[in-house]
Amino acid sequence: MDKKNLTAEERELKAQQKRFESDKAIAEYRAREEAINRNTERLRALRLARDAQNPPPQPAPKSRAAAKKKSNTSLADYLKRETDSGRKT
Repeated sequence: MDKKNLTAEERELKAQQKRFESDKAIAEYRAREEAINRNTERLRALRLARDAQNPPPQPAPKSRAAAKKKSNTSLADYLKRETDSGRKT
């Protein structure tokens, strides 16, 4: 239908229908958002309770010896290993 051919009553009914549908969509969106928030809060509480009973293991600190050992190799040593291994670069 053309907008020009609609009566004032039909335009008002159409506007009411749009408002009703938008209100319904907003209510559904907010309900989904609230459900997600409740579930997130529930899962967070479970995780915190679990961690309070059994704290997660702490990662071992990295030793300086391992970091230093890695930096001792020179470019010449690396190139020699590469050529001895049969790789072609």
